[in-house]
Amino acid sequence: MILNGKFILFLGLFSVAFLIVGCQNSTTNSKTTEIISLSEIEEKVIEKYLLEEVMDSNYCGEIFAAYEILGTDEIVSEVYLWALIQEYYNKGEVIEKGSGMSDPIVLHVEKNKGSLKVLGHTLLRDGSYYLKDIKELFPTNIQDKILNYPSNYISQLIE
Repeated sequence: MILNGKFILFLGLFSVAFLIVGCQNSTTNSKTTEIISLSEIEEKVIEKYLLEEVMDSNYCGEIFAAYEILGTDEIVSEVYLWALIQEYYNKGEVIEKGSGMSDPIVLHVEKNKGSLKVLGHTLLRDGSYYLKDIKELFPTNIQDKILNYPSNYISQLIE
């Protein structure tokens, strides 16, 4: 009977500890984000950064970029977006697709006197790291958007 009481006490303490740790881990990345409207100049800053810094041209072609802002976090100065970046190049008289990507990206930004400056970016790693990176890099509400990002949105970015 004493053994059962100790076991029940241990099980109860373990359950409480598990709940506390679980709640701490779930709130670590539960920062709230909102989608802020960017000025036309700030949108151009982001587009220029995507064109020049995120992907290199592998076929000496021209790179085009389109993106959707998924959210922002002004406290940590991050902009979360889904970006479509595609290179096009001439192959004789035909325009071909070169390198390209369609992925969520974290932009690390600085806002100073109303102007936006992109300081850097973080891309997701491939393979088994992809989901782990989503959970570590993006707030919870944006994780859901990324994991359920419909292909028709990508088609709209292409257009």
